[in-house]
Amino acid sequence: MTMSARQTSIAIYTRSNVPDAAAHLKQYAAAHAAAKEKFGATSTVTYSDDGYEGTTLHRPGLKAMLRDVDAGNIRAIVVTSSDRLSGSYVDYLRLQLRFELAGIAVHEVRRATLTAADALAEVATTLAAAIAAAGSPQCTDPVPTPPAQT
Repeated sequence: MTMSARQTSIAIYTRSNVPDAAAHLKQYAAAHAAAKEKFGATSTVTYSDDGYEGTTLHRPGLKAMLRDVDAGNIRAIVVTSSDRLSGSYVDYLRLQLRFELAGIAVHEVRRATLTAADALAEVATTLAAAIAAAGSPQCTDPVPTPPAQT
């Protein structure tokens, strides 16, 4: 099959920290409705990780989806929220960049389609809020002067 003839799919990714079939069905229903509305998709491919923490990328469903991403078989990914992909900002940014470089749109049911720039802006906003909440440390040490070159 040539690259131009390759079928591409809309992927739905669901994940729950503890085994919970009802949570996956709820995520799937919301994501499938969004895939139909946003992309006109009536047929989707579902990847699921039941009982896996979002703090690791070592999840069988995510790995299978990434293999299909790398093979060019996916044109968009729909999730109910970005934390389904990863609970780690750094890992989420890496995934988002990987998807963007592959030309794949990531649509979060609760928000508009996300880009790597959106994800980076979200991380920067969260980081700035955390720094502000912690207070600004006072620096009492003078800035060192570089040694003179002879």
